[in-house]
Amino acid sequence: MSYGAQRPYIAGQVVSLEGTFVDVASGDPVDPTTVVLVYRVASTAPVTYVYGAEGSPIERESAGVYSAEIDTTGLPGTWVYEWASQDTGQGIQAGSFVVNPPPLVPDVG
Repeated sequence: MSYGAQRPYIAGQVVSLEGTFVDVASGDPVDPTTVVLVYRVASTAPVTYVYGAEGSPIERESAGVYSAEIDTTGLPGTWVYEWASQDTGQGIQAGSFVVNPPPLVPDVG
């Protein structure tokens, strides 16, 4: 598995998260039976997406590689996320990143 976002962002940016799943024995990419992305911002409730479910932002990029574009608008704070797979290609990876509040823009009008 590989990690996606690793740098500070500004609230309002879209963050691309990527999960890569491989066969432990061979190292070859593998498509899991189920791919799940869960994230939480600061002390908010977790948000869960399942690949293939209606409204899920998870997309299959290539064999074993999945990504999701997540909007950070109005959600500054520390984000923690987890990619998980079940059955074929079972695995888990976790990561985190920081979203800073947007800077104040002076009124130039």
